[in-house]
Amino acid sequence: MAYCQNECITQGLSCPCGRGTEPICNTARARARYSCAACGGQAAGCLAEGSQPACIHVVDVALSKTVYPTCVLRGGRVLYTIAIHNCSTLPITGVVVTDSTLARWFRIGLIRVNGTVVSGNPETGIPIPGIGAGGTAVVSIEATLLEGAPALIRNTARAAYTFTTACGGSETAEAVSNQAELRVMEPGLTVVKTAGRCFVTPAEPVVTYTVEVTNTGNCELSDVVVTDALPDRLAYVHGTTRINEGAPVDRDPARGVNLGSLDPRESATLKFDAELVCKDETGCALLLENPKVFSTD
Repeated sequence: MAYCQNECITQGLSCPCGRGTEPICNTARARARYSCAACGGQAAGCLAEGSQPACIHVVDVALSKTVYPTCVLRGGRVLYTIAIHNCSTLPITGVVVTDSTLARWFRIGLIRVNGTVVSGNPETGIPIPGIGAGGTAVVSIEATLLEGAPALIRNTARAAYTFTTACGGSETAEAVSNQAELRVMEPGLTVVKTAGRCFVTPAEPVVTYTVEVTNTGNCELSDVVVTDALPDRLAYVHGTTRINEGAPVDRDPARGVNLGSLDPRESATLKFDAELVCKDETGCALLLENPKVFSTD
């Protein structure tokens, strides 16, 4: 091209590549009226000429990164996918994809480039074949989340590449992907049971139990059911069950009481009365532990 000095520019495009893969070429035109004074002004007319095409290449490489699933338990497996879109009008070569964060929080499994298993390391670089103008290459990385990972992981991928134009020589550039966000599910539940008094007697045989359930994790809990089977010497007092200080209902905790759903850090309480059961008239007093009978995670 005679206008080589105009070729080497970088112009942003949106991906996927929808503007074609040919160089952008255009021409200029000039027109004028003429008259010749030497001829006494008798010769006159119009003149028009067009230039040679001036062509430029577009260099634009975009990365898109996803993770599936977007929520996972510690020790769970995820799949990261990195798509390298060459929206340029030139091929790119020497492509190397890196993702340094993965090695910190994951155990890396199989790595594939365009569906083929390859050797490589996301931290030091995964080489992939050259990508033609308008083409796309896909890198997928299987990974297992480590126990020490944070509750929220945001990371990006990078791709270094080389392109050559008619200007002579080659240029090296780098593209950065969007942030892929992974949330770590940390379900947790605590149960604390207390007795309203230290002991009961035949004269005062009723004790009120309180069971508090707390969602200590970062996930919503549903169908939270409390089961409390009383020992032989105690019997449930019918119609005394109260959920979150609501109206009394007849739900025997031994058969399970549904507290509904709990948002993260939310608690619910279950209260009910139990009555001492005596088989004879002597030795019927019962000592009760107070305030905490048990607490479990």
